[in-house]
Amino acid sequence: WFALISIAETKLEGTAARISRFTSGTIHFLAHLLGMWLLFCIFLFINFNVIKPWFESYGINRLLGAPLNFWIPSLTAVEMVPLGGIFGGVIFGLYLALGYRFGKVNADWTFSSQRLTRYKCFLRMRFEPDRLTIYPIGIDDIPTRTGPLPAWKWTENPADGESRLKPRTPFQARLIEGPIVIKSDEVHNIPRSMTKMG
Repeated sequence: WFALISIAETKLEGTAARISRFTSGTIHFLAHLLGMWLLFCIFLFINFNVIKPWFESYGINRLLGAPLNFWIPSLTAVEMVPLGGIFGGVIFGLYLALGYRFGKVNADWTFSSQRLTRYKCFLRMRFEPDRLTIYPIGIDDIPTRTGPLPAWKWTENPADGESRLKPRTPFQARLIEGPIVIKSDEVHNIPRSMTKMG
């Protein structure tokens, strides 16, 4: 519960932020708890009403010296590990999707797990003695490697500095947002070991 509250994100500030994080973390925790309880009840029902009668139909009332009633809860615990992990992952994914949809939070976690192969972004940085300028660049449509006509072409003898593999249609790169400038006099608490470097 504490972990889910501590990772909850919000765009609010002050007391409203603490209430928001506590609320969303608690709802997230209760969703996992409810999911675990539902799975446990389903497995107990199946194990006692399907699996146990199946064993008893063959005259098996004991396994390895213990009655079936001993093994059924153990079987339920074993079933909970893989399927509970999958179900918990689904709940966490829903939490991220809903958080981004309604609160515009957890964007980094939400998009990092989507494996969007047609959209790429990267940072281009320019280092100067007194400043660092960061350019966030996005490419909205990366050609795929599959399809009836290959989107990439191979160049036998590329010029110096050119790639052998080129897209048939040039990329359309764009700035995601304006350049971010960090001036050296605005940066505080730089360790002394870093100031002696180059």
